[in-house]
Amino acid sequence: MLCRRRFGAWYSRFRIVATDPELPPSIGSHVEIISDDDILSREIIYSNAFEGDVVSSNALLQFKGGANSDGSYAESLALMRLTVVEILHANGCKRSIGLNDRVRANRIRKELPPEPVAGIDRKYYCGLTKAIARNLRISGNNYYIEVVHEREDGYEHHVAIYLRPAIAKKVLPNDRTEAGRLLALAFAGPISWVCDFDQADPAHPVKHWGDQVLIIRDP
Repeated sequence: MLCRRRFGAWYSRFRIVATDPELPPSIGSHVEIISDDDILSREIIYSNAFEGDVVSSNALLQFKGGANSDGSYAESLALMRLTVVEILHANGCKRSIGLNDRVRANRIRKELPPEPVAGIDRKYYCGLTKAIARNLRISGNNYYIEVVHEREDGYEHHVAIYLRPAIAKKVLPNDRTEAGRLLALAFAGPISWVCDFDQADPAHPVKHWGDQVLIIRDP
């Protein structure tokens, strides 16, 4: 079920929330084995994951970063059993702040008014969407997907999803497009969110188009 909840006190507690008794116990540097039944989540950022007014299967997981030394590409997910949804929302809101800071810096370099403009370059955290691990372990003619628990920046729940070359020494652009689309279509059950600092902004996608905007579409 789609839901939208106010951010409330969670955002202000972000830096101390790790002591909350509702959280799963810390695993330290231990690497978790991700079972086929594990649930993983992906944040939804506007406009990064969107094409027009929909979350697109072509945009959710693009593997756009540079290739690793072994020719693989990676994107980030979260292992749901090692966290709580409120922390993921807190992380998403924090990420949108950072993205908008980068937009401001870019606008200043171009000698434009610094504030990001809704519908043009402003970024919004909209929530998250979920997938079962077994549905992400796919392969193609020249690639396969590996899902690995990798603690990052102090976050125990961080998971790397790797797009790895299977035959050639590198993943081809068409492989990235195909794999990203198929992976995106494995995600469902979005949980919408409007950060406290976006509550008064009618241009936020969830406020403007409603919760259904987070259902992934295959153009």
